[in-house]
Amino acid sequence: MATQVASGLSSGGLEDVILSISGHISAQRCLWEVKLLYSEYKESVDAFMEEAFVRRELADNFCYYNPNYDSIKGAWSWARETLRMHANDLRKPSYSEEAMESATTGDDLWNAAQRQLLREGKMHGFLRMYWAKKILEWHAEGPEKALQLGFHLHNRYSLDGTDPNAYVGKSASLNPYRFTFLLYFSHNSGRRRS
Repeated sequence: MATQVASGLSSGGLEDVILSISGHISAQRCLWEVKLLYSEYKESVDAFMEEAFVRRELADNFCYYNPNYDSIKGAWSWARETLRMHANDLRKPSYSEEAMESATTGDDLWNAAQRQLLREGKMHGFLRMYWAKKILEWHAEGPEKALQLGFHLHNRYSLDGTDPNAYVGKSASLNPYRFTFLLYFSHNSGRRRS
C-alpha cells in the first residue's frame, strides 16, 4: 500500500489520495504506510502529511467548534463587515446558478474546473479556491447566497462534498481565517498557478 500511495503522490495524485480518506480508507493507515517511504519520497510525504494530517485536523477542529462553519456568520467580524459593504456591488459579469452549475459561464478556466467536478467528482486543489472566489464575484444575490451555492455544488458533485476540509475550503474564499483570502483572484492568476 505504501508504494502505491507514494507513487500516486509523486505523480501528482495527492487529491486522489486525500479524496479516498473521506470515508474510504483510514487516514491513520495511510500516514503509517507513507511514513515508511520518507527517505525515498521526502517531498511527497511531507506534502501528504501536511494535507492529510495538519489541514485535515484543523478543518475538523474548525467545524466542530464553530457552529457557524457553513455560514458567513462563522467569519471574523471584519470579514463579515467587508462582505456586507460589498454585498450589493454590481456584478459584471453575473451568472445564474444554473449557468454556474452547468459550466456555461464566460470563463473557460472556471468552466473546466466545474466540468471536472461534474464528471470526476473532484477538482484540482488550487482551482478550488479560484472556483469558489468566482462564485462570490458572479453571484448577484450576495456573499451568503454565493457561499451556499458553493456548498450546494460541491456537496452534490464532489467525492469529499460534506467533509470538513471541503467546508473550510469553500468558506476560506469568503470567510477568511487569514487576511489574504479577501484578495481578488483573477482569471490570469488562476491560469498561472494551475
